[in-house]
Amino acid sequence: MDKEWIPVVDDAIKIGASGLIGGVFAWLVAKHTSSSTMQRLHFERRSKILSEVAQQYETFFQAFVAYSSHVAGMTDAMSKPPKSPAGEIVQAEFMAKFSSQAMYLQLELAGKIQNSLTGQAQLLLLGEKKCVEKAEALHGAISVAQNSCRFDGKKYELSGLPEAAAGVRSARIAFYEEMKKAFNKT
Repeated sequence: MDKEWIPVVDDAIKIGASGLIGGVFAWLVAKHTSSSTMQRLHFERRSKILSEVAQQYETFFQAFVAYSSHVAGMTDAMSKPPKSPAGEIVQAEFMAKFSSQAMYLQLELAGKIQNSLTGQAQLLLLGEKKCVEKAEALHGAISVAQNSCRFDGKKYELSGLPEAAAGVRSARIAFYEEMKKAFNKT
């Protein structure tokens, strides 16, 4: 009778040990799944933020291109003196219409500044300090180029625009190269 308890204890140990082993494996699988899910969510959120920042800066750049191209085209058209009194009237109407459009494009460009600053804040939240530096450089280059388009009330002075536009191009390339590195980190 003393030996009857041995099979009962043996069965209890087998059942308990297999339950413990199964529980440990279930815990390890759940931990791995949870960790993978968190990594995937972090990757998706980071990628989404980086894409938004790239879009914000591209929109800012495109607004600059629209403004500077419009002003350059208008200035080129205005550089040819009219050959008749009727031509002077047409040129004056042209100037009024295109100056109005230039002001609209300039206001649109100014409206994109807030988005670019928001993009810089998002990059800071991601810890992308080099991207922030390149974003600031692009923002500054666009501001310098925009300021190089001087309007005296009758015509635009664009002598500094080609050099400023070259600065914008190089700053844009540097920004996107740094953003590419940030995307590759994710």
